[in-house]
Amino acid sequence: IDVWREDMTENCEALLNIWRAPIPTVAAVHGYALAGALELMMVCDLAIAADNCKFGEPEVRHNSGPPSLMMPWLIPTRHVRWLMYTGDLIDAEEAWRIHLVNKVVPAAELMEAATKVVRKLARMPVPAIKYAKNSINQQQQLAGMLSSWDYNVGAISSLHSTDAGRDWMAKLATMSLREYLDYRDTPFKGLDI
Repeated sequence: IDVWREDMTENCEALLNIWRAPIPTVAAVHGYALAGALELMMVCDLAIAADNCKFGEPEVRHNSGPPSLMMPWLIPTRHVRWLMYTGDLIDAEEAWRIHLVNKVVPAAELMEAATKVVRKLARMPVPAIKYAKNSINQQQQLAGMLSSWDYNVGAISSLHSTDAGRDWMAKLATMSLREYLDYRDTPFKGLDI
């Protein structure tokens, strides 16, 4: 458990460094934002997604979970439960609908759109935007975000130390990624609604 706790804590600290940045950060998301990539996107202040993106936390399907637990701080609990319990992926429009991303743009226009947002933010008076970010982060801290993350680190560390968690790691070490993903996802085929 201690090894996993150290690993998960290190991952959370890296994410918190972005969350704590003194000025807003903007994620320009293309392709698949799954697991750690989704966590990275969620700690950014704003997120713009290409219209061909897929989002999800598929770790539950292989006896795991995210090191941080940012999703409950961004979207309604019903959506968090769905994504975290099922491991399902959602498209960019659904991510926008549930407030996981701020904007969806055509893939070819993603970097142009993200650049415009960054330029707009760069024109804001620095003290004003800095204090706005600090105030929002303070609200999340006072509401318990950091203790929630710490609890999650302990829970996921314990989960990875179970027999099922060790079995997951052993299979991952002996299978190709394609074999493992097929093994992981086969029980769920035909169950999407």
